[in-house]
Formats: sequence, C-alpha cells, structure tokens
Amino acid sequence: MRRLVLVLLMPCVVLSACQPAQLKFERQVKTTLERQADMAYVVYQDAWTLSKRLSSIIRLFVEEPTVSHMVAARKAWLNARETYLLTRVYRSAINNLEQDAKQEDLKQAYTRIDGWPIKEAAIDYVANDIDGDVGFPLVLGGKPFNLIAADEALPALNSTVLAELQNKQEQVLTGFHVIEFLLWGQDLNQDLTANPIRDASPGQRSLADYFSAQEQGLCRSGDKVVAFKVCQRRAELLVVVADLLVDDLYNIMSAWEPEQGVFHNALNAQPQTGLLALLDGFAEQLQQTTLLVEPLEASQEWEESDFSDNTHRDIVLPIKGLENVYRGSYKQLNSEMFEVEGLQKLIYSLQQAELAGRFEQQLQDTAGSLLMFDILANSGTPFDMQIQTKHGQENIAAAKQSLTKMVEILREMRAIFTNAFVSS
Repeated sequence: MRRLVLVLLMPCVVLSACQPAQLKFERQVKTTLERQADMAYVVYQDAWTLSKRLSSIIRLFVEEPTVSHMVAARKAWLNARETYLLTRVYRSAINNLEQDAKQEDLKQAYTRIDGWPIKEAAIDYVANDIDGDVGFPLVLGGKPFNLIAADEALPALNSTVLAELQNKQEQVLTGFHVIEFLLWGQDLNQDLTANPIRDASPGQRSLADYFSAQEQGLCRSGDKVVAFKVCQRRAELLVVVADLLVDDLYNIMSAWEPEQGVFHNALNAQPQTGLLALLDGFAEQLQQTTLLVEPLEASQEWEESDFSDNTHRDIVLPIKGLENVYRGSYKQLNSEMFEVEGLQKLIYSLQQAELAGRFEQQLQDTAGSLLMFDILANSGTPFDMQIQTKHGQENIAAAKQSLTKMVEILREMRAIFTNAFVSS
C-alpha cells in the first residue's frame, strides 16, 4: 500500500517542480489583483463614510445657516474629496475592461459623482463678468433657466430628476463640484470682481444665500435681495445633490465588494486582462494630470476645483492613489495600514530590479514636483495664482516632464508584463 501511495504522489511532486514560469506568474498576478480589488473596496468604504458625514453636516447647515455651519460644511467637502481622489486610478482601470450592462450603469454613477467641468449658469446665478466660460442655462419649456430659478418649469428636485436632466441637457448637475459651487460660489476676487489679476481668495458665496426664514435675515442671490423660496430652493438642491453623492458612492463601493462586486470580479477575472487594465489606468491618470497642469490658458473655469481653490489636491492625490496601488498599502481613516500585494512585488518577481528602481525613482521625483503645488497653495498662493507667475509655470513644466517620463517607464513595464504571460 505504501508503494502505491508513493507512486501516486511522485507525479504531483514532479509537476509541482516543473511548473511553467508562466503558470506561476499568472497565479501570482491573480492573487495580487484579488487583493488590490480588496483594497479598492476599503478605500471606497472610507470615501463613502466621509460623503455621509458631508451630507449630515450639509443638512445641519441648511437648517441653521450660520458661519460656523458653513465652515464645517466646506471642511467636510474638502475631507471627503481627499479620500475620493485616491480612487481615481480604480475608475481608470475599470474603463479599460470590457463592460456588461450593469457595469455601464455603474459608470454613469462615476459621472454623477465627479463630473467636470460644471457650468455655473445652469445651476445658479453668476457674476456679470467672469474669468472664463460659465456655460449656458438649462432650456426648459423653450425658456432658459438655471436649477435654482426653475421652480415652475422644474418644481420637483430629486435624484431621479437631476440624473435624467443631466443626461438630456449634457450638463454636469450633480456631484462633488456642484456641491462645491453651492458652498463656495464662483471664485471671484475679494472685492467680487472677476478681473484677470487674481487674489488668493476662494469663492465668496454669502451666508445670506441660504437664509430661508425672516428671522434669519433677507434671502439673497449674491448682492440681490430675492424671495425666501429662492434660498429654500438652493438649500433643497444642495441636500439632494449631497444625498445622491452618498447613494452613488455606496453603489460604487458595493461594486468593489470582495467575491460579489461586479468591479471586484471584473478586475481579477483574467490575470492578463486585469493587470494590463490596471497599468493602463496608471497611464491614464498620469496623462490626465499632465493635461491638468498644462497652462494653455489662465482661466479659472479651466481649473478643476476652482470654487474652493483646491485644485492642488486634484493634482497631487490621484498620483498618491497610484503609488498606493504600486506599493500595495493604504492608510485608512482609522489610521491603520491596509497592506496587500503591490505591483512593485510583481515587477521584482520578474527579475526587473533595474526597471523597478527607475520607476520608483521617477515616482519619487514626480511626487516631489507635484508637492510644490501643494506647498505653495498651503502657504497662501492657490493654483490659479501660481499659473500666472514665471516660477509657477516653471514648476508646471518640471511636473509635466516628470509625468511624461513616468508614462514612458510604464510602457516598458507593460511590455515586460505582457511578455511574462507568453513566455514559457
């Protein structure tokens, strides 16, 4: 009996010892992708948690529109934005995978969450003169309206109405940047002018834009006294858009849930497809950032988070999200580290230490270049002022060069990974 057992076991031992390198690599990739998808779920959980806090604070603000509540709502928006920006690399990866009908529906949620640019004239009042293009109002019943003023043409404001209207009008009417506009208003200068020489102030929306009862004071739209129903409508829209953000982030988070989320399963369904989609997502993020810091014009409407002067974070954090995926680590809201297998481990497993070293050095150099935008913004010079100076434009040129080099190294890495799937 013992001899029979040995005879049966020996082929298994031989097969294990002679396992093709390709099969071993595919298994390693599959494990890496599964854990990377797990990390995506954790990051989205934190983003969803912060969106819920934002929604709760916004409700408190519109019920009691005080200075402290407005400050708290703005801070909650900035905090929610921090974690969400780390997820952009996952969206880019999913965009590079084949989609089924359910995934296409979820991609619409991504558009509702982070659509940009928004055109303020479709949402609320705008200044007579503004640095850039504020778009055009909505057309409802053959007449131009914005969402706040369209109380007769569009009496009901809810998530379904906004989503349908956004698709029909081809305007961004939901998501982070609509909330940002409703909290900060247009980024005019401190004196409320829109001349090209800018100061360091962000949007100047007045607290009186949300006075919806006589004891609070006169309801205003900027410098104009208006009926209380206008402020009530503005508050209603702010709450609806915040609630929709929570719902959409919940659905995206659920799509990354381990073992049953459609995005989670799509990423690791096929090792080669999933890994290359993730790498292409890296490149897409780098190229989008390159476009973001290209100062083709000095218009504030060209910035991403122009109302809050938070554009520097739109530049820095998506690259931090990319680094998290590469290294396989994420610092959660509770300050605990979530550690998984990173792409770094895969490239070293292929004996590509030199390539990994170049990529990591370039990643470090790029992070350093982008950090300059952060440092200057935190010291009182927001991005829209930086791009007007020679020093700021030199920083942009250096960042663009660094980002381009990263894309080039990524192409090399992609070729190495592709070859690993076909080598014996």
